Amino acid sequence: MKITKFNQSCLLVETNNKRLLIDPGNIRYTEDLLDEWKNIDYIFITHRHGDHCNTEAINTDYKCDILCMPFNGNGLTMGIIDGVMFAQDINPELLIPVHMEHPLPFMNPDLDKLKSEIEKAGINYRFLNLKETINV
Repeated sequence: MKITKFNQSCLLVETNNKRLLIDPGNIRYTEDLLDEWKNIDYIFITHRHGDHCNTEAINTDYKCDILCMPFNGNGLTMGIIDGVMFAQDINPELLIPVHMEHPLPFMNPDLDKLKSEIEKAGINYRFLNLKETINV
């Protein structure tokens, strides 16, 4: 396995002929990074803050198959409305909402409202139960 550190929180993990780009943010981002980030197989974004998610960079040449995105009820990661808007911008084939099992109830989003907003946006999604596995 090979791991390369880029700006702020960005890592490129290369293993088994696959390239995983983690948190390609906008701090000290330059367009020449796109050359280094060619042929990326997977992009993992922990949350929408600009230092972790540069939508300009990831919308340039990438098609998002699966978006695993954190939602919560207090705005620390993404709320329902801004999260669904972000998912629409990224336009994944499948959205998998995560970050919703916090022990403090106020930290969790209203799941019925989240489902409703995702469906209104026309986004294909799948909620996973704890320890549930899907093959994609």
